[in-house]
Amino acid sequence: MKKTERILIAAVVLAICVWFLFPTIKWYFFVPAEDKALTTGSSLQVKEYSQGQAQEVLRYLQDNPNAGIPKEYSFVIELAKGNGGTEAKTCADVLAAFSASTDDGQALMSAVEQYCREKIQGLKELSSKALQLGLDLKGGMSILLDVDPSSLEQRLGHQPSESEISAAIDEDIEILKNRIDQFGMAEPEIRRQGDDQILIELAGTPDPERVDAFLKGKGSLAFHLADTLNTQRMSAYLDENPAESEKIVEAIRNDLPFTAPSFLPEDRVAAGLFATDEYGLEQLVGVVVIYRQAALDGGYLLSAEKSKDSTSNQPSVAVKLSDEGGSIFYDFTKKHVGQPLAIVMDGHVKSVATIRDALSTNVQITGFSDEEAENLTIILKTASLPISVTVSSQQTVGASLGEDSVRIGLRAIVFGFLLVVVFMLVFYSFCGLIADVALIMNLLMMVATLGGFGSTLTLTGIAGLILSVGMAVDSNVIIFERIKDELRALTPPKKAVSVGFAKAFWTILDSNITTIIAALVLMFFGSSAVKGFATTLAIGIVSSLFTSLFLSHLLMDLTVGERIAITWRRRSMV
Repeated sequence: MKKTERILIAAVVLAICVWFLFPTIKWYFFVPAEDKALTTGSSLQVKEYSQGQAQEVLRYLQDNPNAGIPKEYSFVIELAKGNGGTEAKTCADVLAAFSASTDDGQALMSAVEQYCREKIQGLKELSSKALQLGLDLKGGMSILLDVDPSSLEQRLGHQPSESEISAAIDEDIEILKNRIDQFGMAEPEIRRQGDDQILIELAGTPDPERVDAFLKGKGSLAFHLADTLNTQRMSAYLDENPAESEKIVEAIRNDLPFTAPSFLPEDRVAAGLFATDEYGLEQLVGVVVIYRQAALDGGYLLSAEKSKDSTSNQPSVAVKLSDEGGSIFYDFTKKHVGQPLAIVMDGHVKSVATIRDALSTNVQITGFSDEEAENLTIILKTASLPISVTVSSQQTVGASLGEDSVRIGLRAIVFGFLLVVVFMLVFYSFCGLIADVALIMNLLMMVATLGGFGSTLTLTGIAGLILSVGMAVDSNVIIFERIKDELRALTPPKKAVSVGFAKAFWTILDSNITTIIAALVLMFFGSSAVKGFATTLAIGIVSSLFTSLFLSHLLMDLTVGERIAITWRRRSMV
């Protein structure tokens, strides 16, 4: 391979590493602590904060019209310009920019609320792309679930035995593991607690709404025929009876039983129509009367994929049914063409669409936000829980290690790295410097890989980093000693470098392959803490192979001429 091609490969790898590291560097070094704290709140807390900030800004501007814009509210200057105003210098200028389109400051408040919401959502997205710290380094969330044996009894049709309950709990754990993994949450720890509880520990600051989504999502998808006439009667009844309406709406919103109006037939039920707002919160937007008996339930579902509706380009979920389910659904939809069909997920009506044509095994359902469609796809893919669970407790837990322990671990990496750098310089002169450059690149690649692929850094991961730094230089030592052997045989420096790398290649490859096999075994069969160490070690082995066999070789080819400085002796090896 030509030098220019090798340089290009090295440059591409470096660029990828910088790209992967950018979110981590930006998050940990350029985002203020108070902004980081905002991302730990739930969507409801974000909504309350954004609306509170909007009211606070408006109040300050109205109370201080002749004052300048304070630093903490400087963002309103850009908001005013975006609303058609000129460069705002005082609070009155900002108010004037919104005065033409506002009633009691509502336009200004809406703009500020949107700014705050988008800022926090952007910070949450940045946080999700940065290198995550484990439960032992950063703390996280601890969730205790109680299992409900009565739900298993309903599913089985008989009183479950202890062994059946135990097997169902184990199946719950596997399903929850799959959900957590597909939801992209960092290195979870999930295990049985006692005979009837499941403990989940999530590192970092997971979004509470996403946690609720994978815990509460039962994966019960069903299609129900909607009753248009009784839906209209129900709406009129709620409008004419405010007191009763409040009770019914509150019961529907909180999934509680309620007494339906007498005009509803026995085979109909009033269900809530829910939609998500700009914060991702599910809101009750109406009441739909549907037939109690489902036209088709999720038991016939084979697969689910997130997609886009071809007509509206809105997020949707493409569902594939079994042949039997497709046949049932085809007969039903053919019979009810022109009638409304409700898509019901876990008891909530997500959308109501008119049946335009007979449908078979492939069904596309809409009425979801982008994130909701993704969450629904994951829940449907991972199946419903065989035994229902309820959240017994959900609390934030602190890091099991103190800041001093974390600081000591990071200091060990730095000191270990510096000692290796000094060692290589002392023993191998300028060639040692090349090895140090490769070592820096190796460390950069390791951290970039961990961050870019959403891995979690734990204390055991730090141990893996330290070990990888020490091991990474071994390959260079082997190569340099082979080069020395060639130089002692009076081989010219350029050829000595080529022969040295060739002779060391298989020795280095064999030793690293055996180590990576051991790391892979630990990754698949070890506990959560061991997996952190094994993952970091495996990444370190792969990156050290690249830096020692490719990058070091490239640097030596670029710098070695008629003489080579591979020792501090006065007489250079020739």
